[in-house]
Amino acid sequence: LYGAKNVVVMGDSSGGGMALATLILGTSYLGEGNLPPPAGVGLSSPWAALSDAAGKTASAVKFDPVAGGYSPQNFVPTEEEPVAPLGWGDYLPSGLPAAFNLPGYAYATSARRDADSLVSPNVATEEELRAAARPDSVWVAHGGQEVFSDTMSELACALDKAGTLHESHVMKTMPHDAMLVAPSFDFGCGRGRGDPHTWEPTVAWMRMLRWLHHLGPEWLEGG
Repeated sequence: LYGAKNVVVMGDSSGGGMALATLILGTSYLGEGNLPPPAGVGLSSPWAALSDAAGKTASAVKFDPVAGGYSPQNFVPTEEEPVAPLGWGDYLPSGLPAAFNLPGYAYATSARRDADSLVSPNVATEEELRAAARPDSVWVAHGGQEVFSDTMSELACALDKAGTLHESHVMKTMPHDAMLVAPSFDFGCGRGRGDPHTWEPTVAWMRMLRWLHHLGPEWLEGG
């Protein structure tokens, strides 16, 4: 209807993984009906690795709110720091059989989660990633203290190798999907500490807007 050059595909969390999987399907697996890639792809904390192994990476263990010891109940308040500070890990549990894994069990078999790029886009080939997005058109952001952090870094590296990555932006002290959920979780600024202009999610939104501008005036002006 609008033409691929006038479409930007975006998604966050599981929606980010599904957005990328949908693009891989539409650009590589429709045979003669394969579609062209969109003008850009924006992924916020994309859950793109659904294998059991993804729940056992270093970041999954370190930032698990329970197993990693980062849970607020393990925080000892002081007069100087009465509330758990930023960088206190993620809010998503990664240990079996927790929320990190259960959606994957319901979504697909272990074999498909390990090896099928339409289920786990992290295992996509360079050829699939190159077909799914235009060169220098993919923007990825995630928290540096997510249980998903390691797998998201792997995805960004794969996109970069395929030549499609524009930027991978890491919010160093943020948990999962901070661009969308940070205000409701009252990180930093909401407690009267920190500058909203330099707040990591705010900076991420500004970088995302710069990426949209990078896609070109033709797209911004409606084609």
